[in-house]
Amino acid sequence: MKKSKIFFNILFIVGLILFAAYELVHMKTRSCGFHFDMNDDDQHAAILDYRLDGWNAQIDAPSRKSVANLEKSYAGGLGFQYDRPTSLYVKWQDELTGAIYQDTVDLRWSLPYDLAGTDIYFLVKGSQLSVYLVYIYEEDSNNKIGAHMFRGFKNIQLYPSTNN
Repeated sequence: MKKSKIFFNILFIVGLILFAAYELVHMKTRSCGFHFDMNDDDQHAAILDYRLDGWNAQIDAPSRKSVANLEKSYAGGLGFQYDRPTSLYVKWQDELTGAIYQDTVDLRWSLPYDLAGTDIYFLVKGSQLSVYLVYIYEEDSNNKIGAHMFRGFKNIQLYPSTNN
């Protein structure tokens, strides 16, 4: 079981890198990717709704039919795209308590100017949403924050803010 998880995590990262290499060749201006996976890191949560908005349009969200039917998501995302993210809304259910939470994060001022080779992802633990930016081309063996699958890479915690 553990070997298959490691295999799929490595496969995901390799896929992201290959997609990024393709994007580098064919795109002039790109923004970061987006990802979430409730199956790792002791999250015990199901995503009921999410929305990643950009400067020009909505970047990613489940279908309104899925939300209306109360369908739960445990993983999702997309590769590099063109629009710069401005906000992230997440609604989730803690599967241990049944409690439902939601939070909206303003990303306009927390993202670095250059988003090349990055991926936004989030984790939920109980009532707390945490949002991170991973630099998929920058290894950092000392990284101790963020998702287990990205621990070998440079991660920045965007929310909640670590600045005082």
